[in-house]
Parts: sequence; C-alpha cells; structure tokens
Amino acid sequence: DGELVVGTQATWASSDPSILSVSDTGSVRGVALGTAQVTATIDGLAATAQVIVVEPPPPITQYNMTLNIRGALSANDTTETEPVPGTTVALYSTSAPGSGSANPDVLLATRVTDDSGNVLFTAVPAGWFRAVMTPPAGSPYQAKTETFRPISQPDVYLDLYLQRTP
Repeated sequence: DGELVVGTQATWASSDPSILSVSDTGSVRGVALGTAQVTATIDGLAATAQVIVVEPPPPITQYNMTLNIRGALSANDTTETEPVPGTTVALYSTSAPGSGSANPDVLLATRVTDDSGNVLFTAVPAGWFRAVMTPPAGSPYQAKTETFRPISQPDVYLDLYLQRTP
C-alpha cells in the first residue's frame, strides 16, 4: 500500500544465485551473464525485481579532455579567477610522479586556448599527463607545468590555474 515499514528487516533472495547474488542487506552483485529476479520479503509481503547481468563496458582507453586555463587574480588563491585566452598548452603523456619510470614524455599535441580559456584535446590515451602552459606575451600570468591523471570517464573537464606574476 506504499507505506514505509520501519524497524523490520527484509529477507532478500536471488532466483538464480549462479547469475546474481544478493546480500542480507539487499546489495546485488552479478556473478554471470543472464537474467534473474531479486525478491525482498517483509512480514509475508514480497516484491520482486528483474535484474539483467550484462558484460561490463570496456575500460576507457581514450579521453576527450577540455582544459580550462584560469588565472588567479591574487597570488596562491584560486577563489577569484579569470580566463587566460591565447595560452599555449603542450600536452604530454608522462609517467606517474615518483614512479621512478625512465619512460620519456611523449608530446601528444599543442593547442592554444580560446576566448574562454578552454582548449580541447581529443582521443587522448588514458594515463598520466603533463601540461606545459605558456600565457601569451604581455599576460600578467606566469608559465606553469602541471602533472595530473584525470578520472576515467570519456569526457574530462579540468580547471588548471596560472599564478599572477609578482
């Protein structure tokens, strides 16, 4: 009847434990590809949901990465910023900091930020990156190099900050 049941423990069950398992708290985990039902029972009342276990998506091996280059209006403070259009950004594939790897950096591409301070790099391989940011001549901001590893998702958007020249 749609009323909230408080203080009563549900009993959880899978119709096919070879396809999916369900914990005592109702957490469901796929075991094999297929379809099965999960049933929750409270005080003799039951509700069932169909669950389809599918192949996991392939790991992300390439990103579309937008870097937003911002200039901090005061030294070491990124609370007030402005875009830095015309900044040249060289993006390198690199090793993880402190890994001791002797792998050389590989230049992936060099781009210039647009009027909003954004620059797009497409089909970038997953991993660690080094961005070398050089503001345009006459800019009040200092050049900067930053090493980072974005989270694994197809489209990445990162803010990177340049500091004002003292």
